[in-house]
Amino acid sequence: MDAAEGLGYLASVLVVASSSMKTMTPLRVLSIASNFAFISYSLAEGLLPILILHSILLPINSIRLFQMQRLLRSVKEAAQGDLALKGLLPFMTTRRFRQGEVLFCKNDPSQRCSTC
Repeated sequence: MDAAEGLGYLASVLVVASSSMKTMTPLRVLSIASNFAFISYSLAEGLLPILILHSILLPINSIRLFQMQRLLRSVKEAAQGDLALKGLLPFMTTRRFRQGEVLFCKNDPSQRCSTC
């Protein structure tokens, strides 16, 4: 096995490892590492489709990791007493309710309440 083939195996192991992550930050970190490994592998072996794919995925994974870190910082700040939700707004959606409509009832599970 040569170095280029080793890079291919490493990249593949990193993809499997990232798929087994339970939280987003480690998933994105391993995905970025696999993108670098696949880019190196594709350059060494002259595999243009793999190079194009991972050259596109690398900035996407990097941006998503940055967004996740920013969201986690906002949540931590809010949990420490800063009730400003400005940092969470990009992750929220607007919903309209009629006056007097029940939003949730005591002891409801964490989901929408249809009726009490």
